[in-house]
Amino acid sequence: MIMNIAKGCFADKDNIIGHLFTTFIANKLDKLVSPEDMLMKPWTTVKTQIKNCVYDSNGNYRPDVASVLHTRLLNYSLYYFEQKGAKTEVVQDRLLELIDAPDEVNAKGEKIGCMLFSEDFLFDIIRTLMKKFPTRTNKFMLNKKIRSKVM
Repeated sequence: MIMNIAKGCFADKDNIIGHLFTTFIANKLDKLVSPEDMLMKPWTTVKTQIKNCVYDSNGNYRPDVASVLHTRLLNYSLYYFEQKGAKTEVVQDRLLELIDAPDEVNAKGEKIGCMLFSEDFLFDIIRTLMKKFPTRTNKFMLNKKIRSKVM
């Protein structure tokens, strides 16, 4: 039905717009976590939302979706830092939670964590923020976990 509507609305013989839209929905990109939520929502809530986005129903990691989320989080963090009264700790704490996600354990000591963003995505976020806002992010290097992602 969507393909027919797109074909009727746009003068494109290959119906590229219809295909792009249905691919967008099929990949569940309409269900992605908002960048503001990724940064500002409580970790217990957002980690589940991110996990549901970056892992498919078979438990396979989706690096394409993780890449989109990483870019959205980075861009929102850059925007956040430009706002008056923005706290560096908000971004730093979220980065630490993302770094620690694979090693998370429950009260019984059982490993329940999983990788949400790959090492290169975390490196890119940290490096870009440090390059764009060096005075604001100089405390990042005091944290051993963040420093290990940069070096």
